[in-house]
Amino acid sequence: MTARKALGWLRAYVFTIALVYVATLPLEQFAAFPAALHEQVGVARLLPSSLWAALHERFVLTSVKIVLVAGLAACALGLGPYRLLAPASVALFVLHQCLIRIDKSGHGELALLNCLLVLAAFPAADAVALSSRPRNGARPQVATYSLALLLAAFVFLFTYAAPAVYRLAHAAPEIFRDGSMARYVVANGSELRNGTSKFTWGASLVAMGPLAVSLLNVSFVVATLAEALSPLALVNRSFRWAWLAFCLMFHGANLLLLNIAFTLNMVLLPALLIALEFVHDTSQPGDPVAATA
Repeated sequence: MTARKALGWLRAYVFTIALVYVATLPLEQFAAFPAALHEQVGVARLLPSSLWAALHERFVLTSVKIVLVAGLAACALGLGPYRLLAPASVALFVLHQCLIRIDKSGHGELALLNCLLVLAAFPAADAVALSSRPRNGARPQVATYSLALLLAAFVFLFTYAAPAVYRLAHAAPEIFRDGSMARYVVANGSELRNGTSKFTWGASLVAMGPLAVSLLNVSFVVATLAEALSPLALVNRSFRWAWLAFCLMFHGANLLLLNIAFTLNMVLLPALLIALEFVHDTSQPGDPVAATA
């Protein structure tokens, strides 16, 4: 498979994930919350208060959801003028994220948003699409598709590396030995849970005593180092698959001990790492783009 086709498959997959996420989230129910309760973040701060209030009407929220679902579906299928539809749909997705933020949380959707931004900026619908032929006859350089694959994986991995590097630079080594992890686990792995899963194993683990707390501290160090080194997955194949195994276990532990589910990341990660396998496959017999590049 060439990088062009790999990018096409990745586009279809990522936009489909975004489509399912938006379609299953009851955006219209956020009309029940007064607009004043929503803290404007990012580009939403540029909106006047009157428009911000109007956006929280049930009819408007329903309309935003319908239009966004249609746009994401078109991008997933590669319908119409992708280079216009994709940026417009991603911009509407950003607005969607602003509308559902009652506070500044949203880390669970950040990796998906970053990937969508990259895919919208590249000719990701030149393959695996219902209308894949460039309309003006111009064909991008073959390396463009490889660059898109690398950037999509990088912005995903950056959501892991950035917090870890910041933690190491600003809080290490104290954060690994002051009981922070144990307190965090108790707060989220008990009745004061952060999430909807209701697991209490985190609090039960800490209650087992100092040895369990020490195990958590060591795991915290290992996880931080693995996150900080995550960009190595871009260039080292062995590390890539080892990091995939780590990440799946990492998110499994987060769910069971902290009641934090990074579902979007877990379904995105394998596809992004698999796509990296085709970064250097820029030509093969029968590929019209490679033959004319």
